[in-house]
Amino acid sequence: MSVYYDKILGKFRDKSVSGGGSGSQPFAFTADNYTALLAKTGMVSGDVAYVSNSQGTQWLPGTVGGNYYANGIYLYTSGSWTSDRNAISYELHLDDERLDALEASLSNLDLDDLTDVNTGLPAAPTEADDGKLLFYDNDNGLWITDDAVTHGTSVINAKKSSAGTIAKGLPVYLIGFDSDLHTVELANATSSATMPVIGFTAEVLDNTNSKHITTFGKVTGVDTSSAVSTLNPNGETWAVNDALYLSTTNGGLTKTRPTGGTVLIQRVAKILKVAASGGQFFVFNTARTAGLPNLSTDKLWLGDSNGIPQEVDKSTIVGSTSPLTIKGDLYTYDTADARLPIGTDGQSLVADSTQTTGLKWKNLPGQSTGSGTKVLVQGQMNTTQSFTSTAERIDYVDSTLDVNNEWDNTTHRFTVAASGAGVYQFINTIFINNSGGWIQIFIKKNGVTQRITGTDFADSWDTPIGATNIDLVVGDYVEFWVDSTTSFSVDATWYALNNFQITKIGDSVTIYNAPTDPRVTSVTSVGTLIVDSSTTDQSIITAQSGALTIAAPTGTPVQGRKLIIRLKDNGTARALTWNAIFQVIGVTLPTTTAVNKTIYVGLIYNTTDTKWDVIAIKEQA
Repeated sequence: MSVYYDKILGKFRDKSVSGGGSGSQPFAFTADNYTALLAKTGMVSGDVAYVSNSQGTQWLPGTVGGNYYANGIYLYTSGSWTSDRNAISYELHLDDERLDALEASLSNLDLDDLTDVNTGLPAAPTEADDGKLLFYDNDNGLWITDDAVTHGTSVINAKKSSAGTIAKGLPVYLIGFDSDLHTVELANATSSATMPVIGFTAEVLDNTNSKHITTFGKVTGVDTSSAVSTLNPNGETWAVNDALYLSTTNGGLTKTRPTGGTVLIQRVAKILKVAASGGQFFVFNTARTAGLPNLSTDKLWLGDSNGIPQEVDKSTIVGSTSPLTIKGDLYTYDTADARLPIGTDGQSLVADSTQTTGLKWKNLPGQSTGSGTKVLVQGQMNTTQSFTSTAERIDYVDSTLDVNNEWDNTTHRFTVAASGAGVYQFINTIFINNSGGWIQIFIKKNGVTQRITGTDFADSWDTPIGATNIDLVVGDYVEFWVDSTTSFSVDATWYALNNFQITKIGDSVTIYNAPTDPRVTSVTSVGTLIVDSSTTDQSIITAQSGALTIAAPTGTPVQGRKLIIRLKDNGTARALTWNAIFQVIGVTLPTTTAVNKTIYVGLIYNTTDTKWDVIAIKEQA
């Protein structure tokens, strides 16, 4: 903008103004159209005029119908115009001095002195006006300030693309450009055609005038309450610092990430103030959506050759069709995806390179091949019981494990009911002192002796252990019995060592604490014998050739765990040394081998004393 000093008004004005027929008039007046020239009043000596007209002549202000003047510069003096160049040069020199004076005083210039400036600031500005910027408004032809354009806010000029209006404070997306103005409409998240949001309307938009859109910064004076509105279509309760996403409803926001496979995601604002009319929010992340939108059902993101993620249907991916057909099948691989059928009950999955898939189902040591696999009842004696030299029933009681309530603690018998017909396994152990007689344990089915399950011929302490399988149907009952050549009794000291267990065969769990075959380890001779009680039931030395130390067994034995040690020398008696963990019960540990004789040592683990109780010593006759 250029300015000049107007002597008539006594102030500076725009230097360049347009005349209807005379072109630019850069001095003290505006010449009217020469076809309707009116007398200009207030002329004073020293006014200078420049004549420039397509007709080559122009009336100069004075009286209507005045003289024509050729193109050139003229000076007004005492009521007439002259082309005296000396006078004109002097007057122009004075105008230069006035311009110099203007330049020196610009720092004190009051903007309200300029006719095209209207700050819009109140007479007494407050803190709310802090940061307002002066900008040019083409619609009003003024330099003004407005709440839509404030310090720290980025705005662009725009108008509505179609007829109608868009209220203040709503998200819009870009349609295109018209006369260098962005054209926009209300945005929503349903597809890429209606987003991303490029900004929020800072004032009401129409399809005619240039208005402002905030692309970054604060939007004020809007409704951020929970009332249902275009901005808050779901009537959500917003709080300060809530992050808001573009909604699937036109012009709406939501604090909950939109769902749905075709929905795009754009988080665009944060709440600054909650109010019905004076609400505020901060605009950010405009002109872009989230890197990856939501996915539809059964869709996957898959990178292409350029590393760009593409949405694909899972059915189009090689190997996406499952070969599995029944419960328990395993998904494996040979030269292509393959099915490994489920194994039989009780089997374990092991690696096997000879198989096409490298895997197979197998019965491991200690697992039963399709036999007893679920413990139904287990228990022990819990009362003092005396036995004569005739066969008698053992009065066992269950120890809280009775899966189908089939054990009777009064009759001390097992009666098949809910467990159903099938093959059952019965295991029991007796530990007694019958003063040198023999003892045997057996079972009765429906009162009839079935088979002997265990016999012991020890001189004093006997510990027969037996396991028997038997077919039963619903209603059959089974009892545990014992027979001895001499009388004996069982008291509380030995209750835990007199126990039983009942298992139905075929219920898909390995037999509880009862391996199918004994686990045996054997060496010819060794200086120190260390037995792993977790993996060994019987340890054998076949021809000991030197002194032997029997160390404490390793492993993690449980109460009642049984272990047998069998010793034999190589024809020369060998010294035996026993670890202190071996606790004798009514027997004496041997200190040497007997030449060419086999010695058995029976052990039971005692968790109460943390000892291996030595309960039997037998030497070959």
